[in-house]
Amino acid sequence: MSSVLDISMKEGNMQKFGAEGSIGHVSAKLTLEGPIVKDKTSFIVSGRRSHNNALAANLITYISLINDEITREDGNANYYFYDLTAKINHRFSANDRIYLSAYMGDDKYSSQLRQYHRYTIDTGEELKDIVRDFQTDGGLKWGNSAAAFRWNHVFSPQLFSNTMLSYSRYRFNNWSKRDYIDKIIDYKKNPTDTTIIYRDYYEFLHDSGVKDWSIKTDFDYMPLPNHYIRFGADAIHHTYNVGSESISRLSRYDDYNESSLSRIYAWEYSAYFEDDVKLTERLKANVGLHWSAFNVEKKFYNSLQPRISARYLITPQLSVKASYSRMAQYVYLLTNAGIGMPSDLWVPSTARIRPQTSDQAAIGLAQSFREIYEVSLEGYYKTMSNVLEYREGSGFFNAGNRWEQKVVQGKGRSYGMELYVEKKTGSFTGWVGYALSWTDRQFDELNNGKRFPYKYDRRHDFSIALTHRIENLEMSCAWVYGTGNCVTLPVGIYHADIPISGTGDIRFYDYGERNSYRMKAYHRLDLSITVTFVNKKWGEHKVAVGLYNAYNRKNPFYIDIENITEKHKFVQYSLFPIIPSISYHFKF
Repeated sequence: MSSVLDISMKEGNMQKFGAEGSIGHVSAKLTLEGPIVKDKTSFIVSGRRSHNNALAANLITYISLINDEITREDGNANYYFYDLTAKINHRFSANDRIYLSAYMGDDKYSSQLRQYHRYTIDTGEELKDIVRDFQTDGGLKWGNSAAAFRWNHVFSPQLFSNTMLSYSRYRFNNWSKRDYIDKIIDYKKNPTDTTIIYRDYYEFLHDSGVKDWSIKTDFDYMPLPNHYIRFGADAIHHTYNVGSESISRLSRYDDYNESSLSRIYAWEYSAYFEDDVKLTERLKANVGLHWSAFNVEKKFYNSLQPRISARYLITPQLSVKASYSRMAQYVYLLTNAGIGMPSDLWVPSTARIRPQTSDQAAIGLAQSFREIYEVSLEGYYKTMSNVLEYREGSGFFNAGNRWEQKVVQGKGRSYGMELYVEKKTGSFTGWVGYALSWTDRQFDELNNGKRFPYKYDRRHDFSIALTHRIENLEMSCAWVYGTGNCVTLPVGIYHADIPISGTGDIRFYDYGERNSYRMKAYHRLDLSITVTFVNKKWGEHKVAVGLYNAYNRKNPFYIDIENITEKHKFVQYSLFPIIPSISYHFKF
């Protein structure tokens, strides 16, 4: 119910071979394309990979050393990514063409923290040292893979179709490990020998994801010059892995292992019809109707969704546009509202969880000035029903209950305005964008029934990008600013020792109002200079020097609670400090 990003893969050159790529100390990428059979079959393959060691050296984001004799803390983080795409297209005739494409990519983030505390106790007879060693390890890994076969057929100059078979898979892994050890040093025996007097080891592993098989047919029909009609239908088979979990624990009270696996299968169907119609020389509209359905756990949901948008030219340079759309969505993104490692869990509608729906209206103005400048201003208002959120005290790492028992459904709003200014031509170009927005949620069972800002409520979002070209030299800069995310923080903590429960020391957190705390704002400045060399024989070459996060802003990634010697504190983890880069680009 948010937005759709439409990405079309580039097609390989059917006339000649070509290569394009770059090599830098942060990452490298390469694209190869060319004909397999000239004027008939072509290919394109592209890959990208970060240099793990280079990123790791720049990613140590939390490090706090207390250089006394008893306490030490240190930590580090690591991140890498890769992706690979490939596409083949073959022309059978002037009316038929097929495409085969694939994509695969993964990202991985991990962090480690060690807290070491040493102190001396006097037993009355001798001195003994107690060493408290607390280590945590956690991380995220997420990735996608997809493959598609598409057939394009031209029936006539007015009608053509695209039929596609596709497979896609999204996977998300989250893990957390904690090892808490108390050791005693007996100087009378051997100062180098230690005896473990207490240990609490905990390990949590979670794997989730979505697999889809789909078939889809779209038609484009132009019966008259003033009408552009599109219609089509599709069917998707979903497999949701909403919780493959394993938990291990070793402590003075218990030693156990637990695992679970939860899968949901569903079919989703949709059909649509829309007409892009030119009513007058000044008025153009798109009128459509979309139907969708979801079959899951012997429950059949369906929704009819009208959509309309229109544009009216007040003058050749000034236009006003307006739109209304109703949407239904059968998959939810559950995120942790509190602190700790970010976690995303995609879950579907079920027999107990109803689909979410939205109604959105928007109106805007757009003005162009001599085809050099463009200014637009747009406002929107959206209402949502059956949105999903974790119950109080529930979350991603709560084990033992089915996920449907951890959530509640309610309603939400999202509204605001967006301003965009762009200079499109000349040696100096660039754009400025600003968004002012609100988004909130309301659940009868949460926050005493009061509305609260949603996790992604971002009051201000500002970005500016500028480019200046002088012959073969290009200088650019970009600055972004965003209001910090909302989180729910505990305002107190209670301890209870419950050996009969088999869990030992239990911490109870007392939380304040939902999402009542804002993390620090996100902002950074990126700079780059590119020099281009063109050679008729060897093609185009570029050398780029850049500075990511030029003033080394420690932007928050997530907040967690760390404790040592019974003291608790909030710790902010950040991604990517200042990172200088140099890279060589080539194209021939």
